Amino acid sequence: MPHWGVEYTDAVPATESADAHRMIAAGADLVLGSHSHWLGPIQRIGADHLAFYSLGDLVFDWTRDERTQESAVADLSFVGRRLVQVDLHPTLIIDGQPNLLEAAGGGSRVLDQVRKTSASLLGW
Repeated sequence: MPHWGVEYTDAVPATESADAHRMIAAGADLVLGSHSHWLGPIQRIGADHLAFYSLGDLVFDWTRDERTQESAVADLSFVGRRLVQVDLHPTLIIDGQPNLLEAAGGGSRVLDQVRKTSASLLGW
């Protein structure tokens, strides 16, 4: 769970991607990053591993911009050490508290942003 990233951006520096690959090669099952205050991209590493570069802020009382209020909870299912399913549940911070958004409603914009920023990393 690295504390990394450039604040208020979803860009992934090459050094962080390289570090995520090294973590997986060293035996990590998953990389869950944080620090940028924005929900960031997801990268596939190998056949069975993922790096979440930032899950954003779940609870935070600073309303710098709209993206600092949006996030997602990652619901991860494993069989043994193998990640077999990922569900992202979009959230919105209101008055410092997390609120789940409907994925088909207001949360679709949050999830679309993740898809967009992840496209080059996942090969979508």
